[in-house]
Amino acid sequence: MSTSATLRGNVFRRTGSSVLMKAMRNALAIGALAFFSSACGAGALSQNQGLPDFELLATSGEVVRMSDHLGKDVILLTFWDARCDGCLRQMPAFADLYTAYKDRGFIVLAVSVDSPRTSGSVASIAADREMTFPVLRDLDGAIFAQYSARRMLPYTLLIDRRGNVAIRLEGKWIASREVIEEPIVHLLQEPVPQPSPPQ
Repeated sequence: MSTSATLRGNVFRRTGSSVLMKAMRNALAIGALAFFSSACGAGALSQNQGLPDFELLATSGEVVRMSDHLGKDVILLTFWDARCDGCLRQMPAFADLYTAYKDRGFIVLAVSVDSPRTSGSVASIAADREMTFPVLRDLDGAIFAQYSARRMLPYTLLIDRRGNVAIRLEGKWIASREVIEEPIVHLLQEPVPQPSPPQ
């Protein structure tokens, strides 16, 4: 059964596996999330909608492409900026998860949407917070606009190995790794999709 979850403001919307439900109860304990069964709202990427590809420069100097990971790895894609306190608070949890699961096919892509005026602090923030995963720059916000019509930060997607959105967190930050760790482990247990044989 496929899994899908959406959080907008104070509303969490989900369909699918009990694994995700159990993990999200951890968030309820700290008052971060609320549960509702519903379809995704207007303006959001639907579960089976193809995710936009992108190519962005990382603070390390490397070029990172979404297509290098989509359909192969479990991806935690988060959009943030240096002035967003909630964005910064969740980075230690993401760093811990990346360290724990990167060798199993888990990747964190942290896309800064800072403008050129504030982007100079991105590299130092990444170093100070030990963000060892790729930290990317979306200077004009064009990529963010493709992923989120509302442009509410932080904006985080957990994407499975088939390229489907399993969890969407919009305008809420993750207080601890335990909130999202179980869904990540569950998705990592799924096999890597094999390419279709040529016709």
